[in-house]
Amino acid sequence: IIAMNINTGEVVWRALKIGFAQYTATYIASDNTFIQGSSSTTLTKYNATNGEVIWDKEQGGRAFFAFAGATGYGRFYQHNIAIPEGYVACWDVETGDMLWKKPALYNIGYITPVLADGKLYLQRTSGTAAGVTAEINEFACYDAFTGDLLWTMPGKSVVNPSIAYGNLYMIVGNQVYCVSDRETQDWTMWRGSTTTPGITQSTGPSGNGTLGFNPEWIFSAQGPLTSSPAVVNGKVYFGSQDRNIYCVDAYTGQKIWNFTTEYRVFSSPAVVGGVVYTGADDGHVYALNAETGAQNWRVAVGGGYLNFVFAATWQPRSSPVIVGNRLYVGALDGKLYCLDTTNGNAVWTKTLGDPIHPIAGSAGYDAGYVYISVTNHNLYKLDATNGNTVWVTTSNASLASAYTDFF
Repeated sequence: IIAMNINTGEVVWRALKIGFAQYTATYIASDNTFIQGSSSTTLTKYNATNGEVIWDKEQGGRAFFAFAGATGYGRFYQHNIAIPEGYVACWDVETGDMLWKKPALYNIGYITPVLADGKLYLQRTSGTAAGVTAEINEFACYDAFTGDLLWTMPGKSVVNPSIAYGNLYMIVGNQVYCVSDRETQDWTMWRGSTTTPGITQSTGPSGNGTLGFNPEWIFSAQGPLTSSPAVVNGKVYFGSQDRNIYCVDAYTGQKIWNFTTEYRVFSSPAVVGGVVYTGADDGHVYALNAETGAQNWRVAVGGGYLNFVFAATWQPRSSPVIVGNRLYVGALDGKLYCLDTTNGNAVWTKTLGDPIHPIAGSAGYDAGYVYISVTNHNLYKLDATNGNTVWVTTSNASLASAYTDFF
């Protein structure tokens, strides 16, 4: 594990992690610590100031933590792809002791759990792992304190859910699901916001206490959906591989409008100030009126097909991040773009060399600086005002995401 000074890029400390220290750690602001699982058989808690190991708990010889966990109520939650039977569990943050454990089977399991209102939401099973067939493919809601299974949605695979207005919004194949209660907090862009990415103060849906929970509404597009939804002012916004950007009513699922681009839409939208900003794989960034779907402007950002092996793909795929009147988005042409949100004009562009990762290359923002990872294993810190490089650090492995915890 490596901690870097965000002002200089210098390594502040290094700490041992048994196994591969991949994927995302979970930062706990209340005591300035973080918990790391990753490709390892242990779960480890570190002091964020000096890297000191506070506790290191062995989870079994074939245990494997994939992607991010969640923390709240003095507890840590994550799934583990142990062989032959995976599980989801809860650990005490102070001691590292396991408080409850429930069976769950994953096919690798690159999923993100969401924690709200005393409940834990995550994909419980999906396909097979190590040749073992899952009993059922389902999304689940657990009691965060007891681990009791409150309800499930059989046959649904959900990777990155969003919570707003007390509703749980999920993209499954070519459909958007809403599991409902009522609240009033927005989820404005990918990971929710730039200040508290992945965290919401909104309550979660209470469910009906039985298995087979029925969603309040389902919206079906004409193609697969890969972006995560933004939820703002009672509306849900998302893109589809059917070339459309959709706006639907957050409470009924009824379509309000759709806007057709020239190619597939993988990028997650950002909705700020009554405008929807998103990238389509036709090589443009779009600004649309959030109420009507009318185009305010469209700007090419290095468009055209690139012969780079991610798959047969156009660009960009980095999801836009909005700070004030600036939009930051990366593209497969190896550039980070800063655009004026009022007209789409480029404030500055920064050539970073290799393509910016289509999945993990969305920018992070903190205190006047932009952080972005590139497929050449570099992590950049740039001045958000002019794009000047503050520092660049090279890793010997692919960087999972520029959405780093700042503390």
